[in-house]
Amino acid sequence: MLGLSIRAAGVNGPRARAHWRPRAPHVGGVDGRGGGGGRCTRYALGAFDDGDSDGGRGARAERLRALALGSACAGAAVVAADRAVLPAIRIVYVWILISPVLAAYALELASARARRLPAAERARRLGRLHARLAPRVLAVINCVQGGYVKVGQVFSNRRDVLPPAYVSELSTLQDRVTPRPWRQVRRTIERSLRAPLAAHFSNVDAEPIGCASVAQVHRATLASTRELVVIKVQHARARRLFAIDLANIELLAKLVLPPLAPVVSEIRSRQATEFDFAREARSLDTIGASMRARFGESRLVVPRPIGALSSERVLVMQYLPGPTLAAQLAADVRGAVGERVFARWSAAARGDADDGPALRAVDRVRIAAAAPHLWRIRRVVRARLLLLGAAHGEQIFVDGRFNGDPHGGNVLVTTRGRLGLIDYGQVRELTVEQRANLCRLVLALSDPHASAAHVASLFRAMGFRSRDGSEELAARLARIMYDADEACGRPPSAVLRELAGLDAIQSFPLEYVMAARVSLLLRGLGLAFGVRVQTARLWRPYAERGLRQVVMAQAQGQGAPSNPLR
Repeated sequence: MLGLSIRAAGVNGPRARAHWRPRAPHVGGVDGRGGGGGRCTRYALGAFDDGDSDGGRGARAERLRALALGSACAGAAVVAADRAVLPAIRIVYVWILISPVLAAYALELASARARRLPAAERARRLGRLHARLAPRVLAVINCVQGGYVKVGQVFSNRRDVLPPAYVSELSTLQDRVTPRPWRQVRRTIERSLRAPLAAHFSNVDAEPIGCASVAQVHRATLASTRELVVIKVQHARARRLFAIDLANIELLAKLVLPPLAPVVSEIRSRQATEFDFAREARSLDTIGASMRARFGESRLVVPRPIGALSSERVLVMQYLPGPTLAAQLAADVRGAVGERVFARWSAAARGDADDGPALRAVDRVRIAAAAPHLWRIRRVVRARLLLLGAAHGEQIFVDGRFNGDPHGGNVLVTTRGRLGLIDYGQVRELTVEQRANLCRLVLALSDPHASAAHVASLFRAMGFRSRDGSEELAARLARIMYDADEACGRPPSAVLRELAGLDAIQSFPLEYVMAARVSLLLRGLGLAFGVRVQTARLWRPYAERGLRQVVMAQAQGQGAPSNPLR
């Protein structure tokens, strides 16, 4: 239901604007640029401070807290002594910050087993622990930033993987990461322009309108034309921090979910393209022209870059006003049921109603009365998701050039209800052969009569390799990556662990991985809005058209082609 989709919405409210005024510096984490680490450490270590504790459990918690506090102090001393932030120091620091959260979960699970609590009571206590610890995990991510923000963004769209409390907290990472101080940002812009700001802009908002893992965005006005634009400014030392963090995340994947390790490894090897804003400007030009030709500007809009003012670390482009897709949904639902009912409904959907007023009978009556309005909202949301899926289908299968990072913070609802597609830092290009292979796989996945052996053979033709060549692993993983999660009542993480026991993944080309990421993120958005999305079925028309294009090109250049659907 739509009610279960509002738990992470409403995170992008209006912000006050400041012009040319530096903000109080707060650069979280171990990047050698400012403070925040101490506050983050104290907050993370507070994982044991509140909640239930009794008897021996409380004593164990105190001992663990003391141990973690001592370790954190030692780590902070090392970091203070070495502002260069060696990779090993950053990794140790991250684990120190997160260890109290992990220990709190270990204590809760051990206590539940020792007391032989019934399943319902275990679930209730675990839900309360999620609600208490999720903000602390978010604080750690905001503190260390770097690649951890990128991972948090991806998981904030996977409500079928993470508990609702974590999805709600991590959703703020889409565009509300702790920003860098204005003095630092202004210096980066002026170095890029090789001129003072006043030479090109009549004003620039010192308060960013968005901040994510790689960069933050400031609204500005061009001095020459008075046009509203945005300036995307890359964080200092972002490239190095990402390299360190993705190495750490790859290690974690090998320990927890081995099937994901090769994927993380390939993403890590190609991450550098996201730090080249000159390349992103060219991608905006190319993809924007394609989207305007296919959909017009009445339904979709991609911002136009201003190449003369852009560089590798600074990108100036057209300003698209409007909230994110999630924030717009929250506003629509809030208007339908009222502020107080919306707040209680959101709390119930997040699973933290124990900490506040539960959904009352009168609230349910109000929601029922608003059912026609909510039904219309759901229809609009579904139409927007189908349009978003169509845009990515065109990019992947017809153009062979697509945005590999379409998370919720990169989709806006602009004036007149148009969808604004932003952030093209992870654009990937498919060769003609890769595009044909992916088209054939998606057509097979959308065909109810296609056998698992056929799907597996197409997946292997794309370059997928496993240690023992398991047909079951190839067929099931292909469907999870490009169509839908298995309808088995288990979260994808459990399914992936099962698949890891079947065989070991050895390799898979990165371009296909990024296309799969688009599928996963679209499905995650669908779940967020209570709409089930099967990407293979949604993409079938575009796969058919893309394959016809490939076949026609082969026929013109190499004679008659073989059966394209085989």
